[in-house]
Amino acid sequence: MRIIFFGLGSIGTRHARILKEQFSHELFAFRSKKAEQENELSIKEVYRWDEVVQFKPEVALVTNPTSMHIETALKCARLGMHLFIEKPLSNSMDSVDELARLCREKSLTCYT
Repeated sequence: MRIIFFGLGSIGTRHARILKEQFSHELFAFRSKKAEQENELSIKEVYRWDEVVQFKPEVALVTNPTSMHIETALKCARLGMHLFIEKPLSNSMDSVDELARLCREKSLTCYT
């Protein structure tokens, strides 16, 4: 399974570490900018949405800042990815209904 992380801070890294230790999934991380050094888990990093599209992840773990959760989740859902969104779901109710509708229409699993 191909899994992409949006946010590789302490929470994202914790989830990635568990997945690496317990499974043999192909992991990627979407990063907003190139870090000076490789991430501690040596997860391949991508920096543009066209790279995400090319990678074709099946699952997205949304562990970026709360204010970006819904925006990121909507982009991923539109690409047909199942979602794991770190709590809280968002800092506002804007577009939550749209995300729920999109997940229902595409039969996507969405966990928070």
